[in-house]
Formats: sequence, structure tokens, C-alpha cells
Amino acid sequence: MAIFKKGCFAFLILYLAAGPGPLAAQDEGEFLTPNIVILTIMGANRADTIDDPQHQYMPHLFNEMAARGVLYTHCVDANVQFHIPSTQSINTGFSYGIFEPSKEPPSFFQYARKKFRWPATKAWVIGDTSVKDPAKVRNNDFGADTLPCYLPKHFNLSKEGESILAWEDKIFLKHYARIKANPLSLKIQWDSTSLVRYRLFQKIRRAFKPKLVHYALEEVECAHFTTWANYVLALKHTDEIIFNIWQDIQSDPYYAKRTYLIVTVDHLRNRYYMQHHENSFDNPSLVWLYIYGPDIKKGERIDRTISHADIFATVAYLYDLQTHPCDGKSLRDAFSGGKEQEHIREAP
Repeated sequence: MAIFKKGCFAFLILYLAAGPGPLAAQDEGEFLTPNIVILTIMGANRADTIDDPQHQYMPHLFNEMAARGVLYTHCVDANVQFHIPSTQSINTGFSYGIFEPSKEPPSFFQYARKKFRWPATKAWVIGDTSVKDPAKVRNNDFGADTLPCYLPKHFNLSKEGESILAWEDKIFLKHYARIKANPLSLKIQWDSTSLVRYRLFQKIRRAFKPKLVHYALEEVECAHFTTWANYVLALKHTDEIIFNIWQDIQSDPYYAKRTYLIVTVDHLRNRYYMQHHENSFDNPSLVWLYIYGPDIKKGERIDRTISHADIFATVAYLYDLQTHPCDGKSLRDAFSGGKEQEHIREAP
């Protein structure tokens, strides 16, 4: 973190000395605060991703990007295989049971917005990271002014999102409204909706420069109702999206050299690809996690056991947030010069 802050400060001095430009209007505090983008792949099998020696379905992530970050090979999916517990764990730091969380603490979006006084457009939930949106949890300390913007799977856009729609976007959304009531038609056009969601995210990134994003990559979920070939194509499409986001981060002055990218899987598919992996509570499945950033080690592989809740703790570490006690530990051993992982107010 010290290396990151010194580098950003030096860049800021040089940038301001050079005169006004696209970043000159940004608040200095906002500029020095890192950006965090979390990409969660919804249901990919290890055999088709990390355990495939050829990496034929996700070549960019495992071949071109591997040397730029740290791979954790043993991320425990401790709950019954399902999206909600994993994504809730990422956002709130608790290990949940199936379907509904037993605890509803604030998400890291709310802590960050409250601390830094960001407008809603600086924090975004993209896709359905939970049936019960963890970004909208409220209590006495967190009101509506700490919630992020939300672009769900069904495109119920907030007013901020609607403000950036072009004519062709509106045409698609009208078409989507007609087909949404027909489940068969919707399933057939799954790849189209994922593409539109990604293109809208690109517009969001350019228009609002979000600081904190959790993007649920739902492309691979097409496996539930389609062929093996389409499942493989969905993996490749997901790989392309991740790689494109990575390239955008490197080329955009607002994000370059001050953005942390975390890529993980929420749960496994089973060997027949259409269904979830039927793990039990006493025999959890293992997914994986990549982390990249300005002071993250390069090309390392770490085989110790981690959890999705560690992502919450890592966000808290990077933003120096005072959070509720959580089940996670920050991924300190991924940082250059880092030693043991630090406990971020770990729950007793």
C-alpha cells in the first residue's frame, strides 16, 4: 500500500504540473484512492478452467494474464452449491447458508460510500449477485445514500444508467421487454443479453469512472439449458470479457496503475456441465481466485485455502474501512513485501 500511495502521489504532482486534462477535475482524494473491480464467474468447472493444462476455453486469463497476478488455487465454496451464498459472502464477509443469508450486514459498497462520500455512480453492482440484493441492505447507520447503482440481469436500470442509453440500446431494451415473458425465447437469447450487459458496463465505465464494481459474469449460466458447445462458447466469451476489461484498465489513465482486479468463480459445475456440483457441507468444493494490481506479486501461485469472505476483508484492507466483524482474512500474501495475511476484524 505504501508503494501504491507514493507512486500515485508522484504521478498526481507530475500530472497537475502538466496542466488540465481529463483527470484534472477529479478530487485529489478520489484520485489517490485505489479502484477495485471484482469479476465473479457464475458456475464454471475446474476441469474446464484452472485444471485444464491447455487452457483451451479461457486462454487469455490463464496464459496472457497469469504472469501479471497471483492465483489462489484453493478458494473454498463452503456452502451448498449456489450463487447467492458466494456472492453474499464476497459483498458482506459472511459465510452464508443456502438461498437466504441469516445475517444482513452492510456491504463493502455501503462502507466505502459512507467513508469517501462518493456519489452512487462511483459504486456499481452489475448483474445479479444475489436474489436479495446485498447492496440494498439497510440499518440505522446506512441509508439510501450509501447504496450503489445497480444494473441487474433484467435491465431494470436506475436513472443514472438510463441517462447513458443510446437509441440502439433503447431499441434492444424494448425488444427484451417483449421476450422477457417467454422463458424459451429468453433462454435462446441468453448470449445476447450478456453482450448487452457488457456493452452497457463499458458505457458506465467511460461515463462515470466507478471506483468499486462487483460484476457477476453470468454467461456460463447458459449451461443449465443448452448444449456442451454453447457452454464452451460461453467460457470463451467470459474469457474475452475479462481480458477486455483488463486491457481497458491498463489503457485508461483513471484506472492504469491504481486498480485492483479480482477474478473468481462462485461455485463449480458438475462433470455433466448442466448442473451445479453437488458438494456437501462437510466436503466443500474448491474454486479459484486471481488478483491483480499495482503492488500485487507477479506470476505466483498460492495453494493455501482461502474463502470468498476474504474478498470482503481485502476490500476493507485496501480502503482502510472500519467494518463489522467478518469471517474473512485479507489476502495480504498476494502483495509485494506482504508476509502473513492480516485479520480484518475477524468474527470470533
